[in-house]
Amino acid sequence: MKSSDSPHSQLSKLQGHGLRLRQSLDQSQAVVSDLNSQIRSLSEAGLVHEVFLVGDAFYAEPYEGIDDADIGKAFVSTLSTPSGFGAAVWDTEEYFQACRQFDPVESVSRERNVLFAELSPRAQAQFLIEVQALMDRFLIAIGAKPVRPKSQAS
Repeated sequence: MKSSDSPHSQLSKLQGHGLRLRQSLDQSQAVVSDLNSQIRSLSEAGLVHEVFLVGDAFYAEPYEGIDDADIGKAFVSTLSTPSGFGAAVWDTEEYFQACRQFDPVESVSRERNVLFAELSPRAQAQFLIEVQALMDRFLIAIGAKPVRPKSQAS
């Protein structure tokens, strides 16, 4: 066995990867905060009118003190002006009922909207998956074109 394959070496690699993942998560959360600042600035300058976009349900968690995994909160991604990214927090049963009945969830989601900075760290981490899709929809809604890295351009 090579010294680089020793259990100690493998453990060090795992620790290094874990640290890099944590740093990437922190950087991504900081980017969302920066995006929210830019959205607020555009709104305050009068360059963007009222926008409220509802994305997908991205996270669910049980109510505190309740062991039933089917009872809890559903988090639905949002992007609004002037606030920026956030999540509408629904009771899971109410959310699924609204979806089954094809009720527009937008109006109720406005009332339940929580800013990104106020979400728990776990909800913030799960939210990051939704950022690109909501940002693209926002840019289209304000008449701008989403930009993709050259490797993703079609």
